Amino acid sequence: MFRDVLAVKAALLHEFPRRRVLVVGDLMLDRYLWGSATRISPEAPVPVVRVERRSVALGGAANVARNLASLGVPVQMAGYVGHDADAEILRAEFERQGIGADAVVAIERFCTIVKSRIIADDRQVLRFDDEVTSPRSAADSDLLLQGIEAVLAEGGTSAVILSDYAKGLCTPYFCAGLMHACWEQGVPVYVDPKGRDYGKYAGATAIKPNRPEIAELAAAMGWPTAPLEAAARLREELGLEFVAQTLGAQGIALVTADGVHSLPTVAREVY
Repeated sequence: MFRDVLAVKAALLHEFPRRRVLVVGDLMLDRYLWGSATRISPEAPVPVVRVERRSVALGGAANVARNLASLGVPVQMAGYVGHDADAEILRAEFERQGIGADAVVAIERFCTIVKSRIIADDRQVLRFDDEVTSPRSAADSDLLLQGIEAVLAEGGTSAVILSDYAKGLCTPYFCAGLMHACWEQGVPVYVDPKGRDYGKYAGATAIKPNRPEIAELAAAMGWPTAPLEAAARLREELGLEFVAQTLGAQGIALVTADGVHSLPTVAREVY
């Protein structure tokens, strides 16, 4: 079994550079302030952190694009940013990591989503979020869809990954437009979902919920609570080719019309 998994991995890595992927989703900038804390503030019972260095990283759907790019996959990114300095930092990171940003659009009444973390002595002591999570308007959705359609019209896109972080991008209106655009170009859509409204993902090729997500959905819909049974029901309801059910240390189960196919994990030493 171990050799089988490694063989699949090797085959995938060989194919990755030939497959252009468009990642669509909620873009985030992860900001880190690193330092040390040696005393408690006289103003409140909190540590005083002396900031020694700062760093940024791609977060949310942008991190999905980063991971693909690190495997040699040609990647295009699509999502929203604001008219602000953080948007320029995101764009610079995309360029530095070789990620196309032709469908990254700046919209009004929106700030680039930033997750800021304060790390003191290698331990996170605080996180604060700058974000607007209200559903984007139809006008904003149309603007983003225009960018996506332009990327798809160029040809060569092998797949679209929709990475939903429930930050307002994946409205039913937007998802319907995305599925239609991909259907017209014959491009499959793979969804990493969020929330309980899975109906908006109708038209996708596959969905990848984790165990808590499928349990929450099953409870809300009154479906069987066993994860694989709920995944099979989801596949049938939305007409998906398959559901990739992640099972933690047990690996991944692919639920298809033919049944369940298990893909075990390969344990690795990480410390």
